[in-house]
Amino acid sequence: MRNDHGLRRACHIWWADALTPSSRRYLSPEERERGARLPTPGARRRHATAAALLRLCVSHYTGLAVEEVRIDRTCPDCDRPHGRPEVHDSDLHVSVTHAGGRVGVALTAAGPVGLDVELVDPAGHLPRMDRYVFSPAETPGGAEDFYRCWVRKEALLKATGDGLRRPMSGIEITGDPPVLTRFPARTDLVAKVALRDTEPGEGYLGAVCVLSPDRVEFTEQDGDAIAGAPPTRS
Repeated sequence: MRNDHGLRRACHIWWADALTPSSRRYLSPEERERGARLPTPGARRRHATAAALLRLCVSHYTGLAVEEVRIDRTCPDCDRPHGRPEVHDSDLHVSVTHAGGRVGVALTAAGPVGLDVELVDPAGHLPRMDRYVFSPAETPGGAEDFYRCWVRKEALLKATGDGLRRPMSGIEITGDPPVLTRFPARTDLVAKVALRDTEPGEGYLGAVCVLSPDRVEFTEQDGDAIAGAPPTRS
């Protein structure tokens, strides 16, 4: 496999709209089956776009044909296919996220990565939820502060693989650009986290996290461009 993808100390994030009906043609049979079980058309579109965008991105960086890209989503807890995606036989770390009408994929070879996006919905922010997200040292504000705190910590927890099994309120992230200052029981990670806010589009907030002791350069790009001419098997 080709590994000269230029992502040793870089993380590339690709954003796309979850509106492409042709996305399903890039999916594996398992991905189509899983998508068909989702309850709403919107959820099915997001699933198809996210899975297709991931395959197209991996194809772009590795030179593999889209149909040759193998993604493993086995959950470590139950063996069902809803775990963190891993690219078979590659040094690429990847993360996928979607909310509302936006879908994002992050790729890097620098270390485990987590990407999160949320649609800022003032009606969806309930002040009683603040204590589950903000640490005692962090000051809750309005809906935007809540969602920004959420995406930063969700990106971190996706990168570490903890997910929502670890309470967000025990984690402390400060500054702009954001810096991890407290992570109970994972103090070794504080100096190994590259964390940045992202720009997924108007009305959305996002963040990306890479676990690496080295400096990581972050780049955001239009996912529609990568879908133009994906490699195919000759």
